[in-house]
Amino acid sequence: QETIHGVKKRTFAWAVERKGGNAAVPFETTIYQVGESCLVFEQNFPEGLDNIAVGRSAARKDGVSAGFPVFDLPTDDDAERLLGFAALYGKFGSEGKYGNFTRLGAQEGHIPTGIQGGLPLILFDRSLEVSSVVSPLSRFTVANAALSKERTEYHLGVLGSADSIPAGFQFRSIAVFSARGIAHATRKWGRILQTLYQKTPVSDVSVSHLSYWTDNGAYYYYRTEPNQTYPETLESIALHFHKDLRLPIRSMQVDSWWYPQGAMYGQTRGVKVWAPRRDLFPRGLAPIHRKLKMPILAHSRFFAEDNLHARQNGGLYDFLIQNHMTMPMEARFWDSLFRNSTRWGLYMYEQDWMWSHTNGLPSMTSNVTLAEKWLDDMAKGAEKWGVRVQYCMPYSRHIMQSVKYDAVTSIRGSTDYRPTKQQWDIGLTAPIIHALGAAPFKDTFWTSMTPTDRYKGAIERYPGWQGLVSTLSMGPVGPGDRLSDVDFKSLFKCCRKDGKILKPSRALGYVDALYAERAFQGVRNRYAFQTLSQVGDLVFRIFTGFRLREPFDVGPLRDADDLRQSQQWLIWNPHEHKEWSLWTPESSLVLPKHNNYRLLYASPVWELKAGVPSTPLIALGGELHKWTPVSPQRFIDIRVMQRNPDGGDGQVTLLLEGVAGEVVELRYFESFDGGQTFTPMTKSITFREPPPLENEGGGEDQQEQQQDGSDASQPGGGASQPSSSEQGDEDEELVKTDVRRQMLADEPMERVVEKVRVLGGPPMVVVRKLVTLPDPSSMPVV
Repeated sequence: QETIHGVKKRTFAWAVERKGGNAAVPFETTIYQVGESCLVFEQNFPEGLDNIAVGRSAARKDGVSAGFPVFDLPTDDDAERLLGFAALYGKFGSEGKYGNFTRLGAQEGHIPTGIQGGLPLILFDRSLEVSSVVSPLSRFTVANAALSKERTEYHLGVLGSADSIPAGFQFRSIAVFSARGIAHATRKWGRILQTLYQKTPVSDVSVSHLSYWTDNGAYYYYRTEPNQTYPETLESIALHFHKDLRLPIRSMQVDSWWYPQGAMYGQTRGVKVWAPRRDLFPRGLAPIHRKLKMPILAHSRFFAEDNLHARQNGGLYDFLIQNHMTMPMEARFWDSLFRNSTRWGLYMYEQDWMWSHTNGLPSMTSNVTLAEKWLDDMAKGAEKWGVRVQYCMPYSRHIMQSVKYDAVTSIRGSTDYRPTKQQWDIGLTAPIIHALGAAPFKDTFWTSMTPTDRYKGAIERYPGWQGLVSTLSMGPVGPGDRLSDVDFKSLFKCCRKDGKILKPSRALGYVDALYAERAFQGVRNRYAFQTLSQVGDLVFRIFTGFRLREPFDVGPLRDADDLRQSQQWLIWNPHEHKEWSLWTPESSLVLPKHNNYRLLYASPVWELKAGVPSTPLIALGGELHKWTPVSPQRFIDIRVMQRNPDGGDGQVTLLLEGVAGEVVELRYFESFDGGQTFTPMTKSITFREPPPLENEGGGEDQQEQQQDGSDASQPGGGASQPSSSEQGDEDEELVKTDVRRQMLADEPMERVVEKVRVLGGPPMVVVRKLVTLPDPSSMPVV
């Protein structure tokens, strides 16, 4: 037992007896206490272990070979130790599990374990005063949770199907605690993992701007426009958005229909060769990429047993082939694949069917390093050639593994989209994915209720809700409508005129009270979500509920330091402009019942004159007709300046960013009676390209960029690095800086930030503009 640099460490030495009287094998376990709210557990195998697979062969991969830590499950009548849990489970992690973390919960099969998930495990008490996140800290691909035979203990460790563990192998897990709620504990856990693995997500235009998708659920999934080829259909899609809708998409996804398919695994054909089908693309994808000047996002399944890359089939690379499933065994395969593919415009590689590699290849669960090598090799090749990676159909072990790779920029957090299918529920998966430094993707969606001849005539009955969830997810927004059915008005709620998505700063997630309701009451059919936008040190909150049959009390927000910064907040309903109320940290916030969805926005109330009775009050609502009214992609900075009683009225100064020609309608609320009544006001803002200055040299901020974000300094091209506001608030604590970035003092009224050329047309000019509120030209909302 020792303390090093403030970290308390306690190590236990064990001896594992061998059968037949052979010498015992040393085994070590260690507990580290890091600060007051973090424990790290370590298993260390100095000499390794052989022949350790335990249990029946079919059940081995759902067990653990050695359990540490081990949690003693309380009985249901142990009120002081009663905890609820939530955990990712199944494909995409989206089959979330909830219940009591007790012996009865284990005996009834409610506590998830095994190969399909159960980790990370979120624990919380009934009052939500204490929360914890428990997960692996290393070896994510072979980590498991399991229950003891008596179902009285919960074990973490390496897969029970592992044949051996090499000398020097270590497995670590972590428990992070918080007294500020589940959402806070999740962000804190993710921040620790990101720091440990030094994850720095690269910019990704498919995440930051509108994209178009042709995957399962989209209209053009294995279908073209009538009397058109696939190249012609892809061109028609791009032209329709750019010229007809005047809302450019900035990347294009091609799904499993684009490559030749070979032998089957189960009911699905694998990749024969990862290259364009000759019958669909006689000249390949390069001519399309050159014509559209648009990054290509390309799908991949597992490689078929008869794939032409494998040396066993006359190819150049060693593949592991088992049970009709395969995986490449050489790092140079990925290097070659991405090098060649970037020549025809590959920007993002979508690795789908990840669960099938784990289930289909026995060596993935018997060899403790093989699955990690697969993902390591893929990520290293992608990083070398500037390719982004999206994980699709992952188990939770793959989601956690992504924290090691800068190249993994997005992860699917839901099942495949289908009109009428309830696959938008990312309230559990999205905050976990975002905490690990990746963008959660809800999948494609349709923007209108127009009937089609696809998917047995299915109709999307909630297109607005689909767009709302996609926008607030912090991930890609990728419509997949038939061209004639795209609803511009609905889609434009998510973005600026240049297709840049107006995101919040955190991924949409459940309110803490919903976790408790699901775990302790078993309620599953209610949905209440929250997120926020942060501009500088100012925070604007968003709450939404879907199909609430009864009003839903959000409960106390334990992580909301920003609530205590402002004495009162204005809660306003975008569906009814006359509905508003004042809110304080001590008061209740209730989402209204409705058979569709409802939004509530929370804006801080600012005094414009200090020390004056009935001082003028103002609250910024933000941009009308957008899902995120105050987005860091629109509001670059906000400054509130009060005045003393003898110094005139104060004002709020905004630095906004938009596209030349774009018109923005701002909403704010005024009160002149101390907050007894508020009047909603609107102000119209038009962005215009200012005339160039005489000595303007076209500096870095004003360089012209192509739509594909191409940069000769980066292999494979890449968009410019996003600002911290684009990546979201990675730090849980609200950012408070004594010295803010220089903004208002030297900022001209209008200036050009960049010029972006789309489809070879005239460049779209991005402009920043100063605006002050209140403004005499503003009009009351009617």
